[in-house]
Amino acid sequence: MPDHAEQKLSAREMVRAHAYPVLAAISSISLVVIAVSLLPLARQSSQWADCFEHNVSFNSKRFADAGMSPSEARAWATRFCNGGGGAAMPRAQN
Repeated sequence: MPDHAEQKLSAREMVRAHAYPVLAAISSISLVVIAVSLLPLARQSSQWADCFEHNVSFNSKRFADAGMSPSEARAWATRFCNGGGGAAMPRAQN
């Protein structure tokens, strides 16, 4: 505060003078921390989407002759990419 250059500021005036910059800095730091904490989630969802697209195309091509519909191919791809497994896939007719 330039008009108080030689005067000593009271505690209330000090708080008023510094509250906005301090709160703005805290807010900026919080936004950066939130953005950084979302990076692993973005990476995981990207990998899941790649897994899903690959498995849908694989299942559609490989098991089309076994009568697998596109919705079944998506269901199997979802199950596989979510970590489910163990149940037998339909057998492809060679």
